[in-house]
Amino acid sequence: MIANLPMYDRPEAAPANDRLWARIRDELAGRGVDAPETLDRSMDIFEAWTHEDLLLSQSCSLPFRAMLADRVSIVGAPDIMLTNCPAGYYCSVLVARAGDRRREFAEFDGAVLAYNDQFSQSGWVAPMQEAAQCGISFSGFTRTSSHEASVEAVADGRADIAAIDAHSWRLIRRFDPAAAGLREISRTGCTPGLPLITARKELVQTLFEAVQSAIRLTPASDLGLIPFRGLVRLPEAEYLALPDAMPVPA
Repeated sequence: MIANLPMYDRPEAAPANDRLWARIRDELAGRGVDAPETLDRSMDIFEAWTHEDLLLSQSCSLPFRAMLADRVSIVGAPDIMLTNCPAGYYCSVLVARAGDRRREFAEFDGAVLAYNDQFSQSGWVAPMQEAAQCGISFSGFTRTSSHEASVEAVADGRADIAAIDAHSWRLIRRFDPAAAGLREISRTGCTPGLPLITARKELVQTLFEAVQSAIRLTPASDLGLIPFRGLVRLPEAEYLALPDAMPVPA
């Protein structure tokens, strides 16, 4: 079987993710479920998400609704305890250079957006929806492949603004020097959090209980690194009701 927690598994957080998995594995063993000894960091995430032996992973909500909903089941949504979002939901932080004179998101009409990937709810869909709601558009786009690289692109002037997953922003502010040169402009609306998923539909309840128990046993020092303060059940329909991804302009 396969298990990974790829969405926030940057080097500084990897040991905390490993410790969380060890607790989940022990909780599963106590419920009669064999689980991999370690998290798999070798497999491509799309290959893992679509593998018939997937026991547990975490995906972005956009890939889930676009290509995974008929292949996996949702175990639960992480509660990352954002003051402006309900439990199980999250948002993106819109960031620009500290010296940029524009103060409101609506002033970034014609700006260049750095985005991590076109399959990202937080980095691509959320800012595009926010721009549409504000009646503005971007003049250009810089694809970066990660939230960390989007922060660097804004900091060094290759882009004017970026939308960063709220938990990623917590980690970036803690570990990445480039964050010191940026400031928060605003936050996007809240959407369902990045779901834990499994190909083992019959184990959804068992996995939910095991993860929830493991989170309760997590020390405070690790809670600042992992994207879980709790686990929430959200209906699959809430994910499927989100708007489709917008194509990247040529």
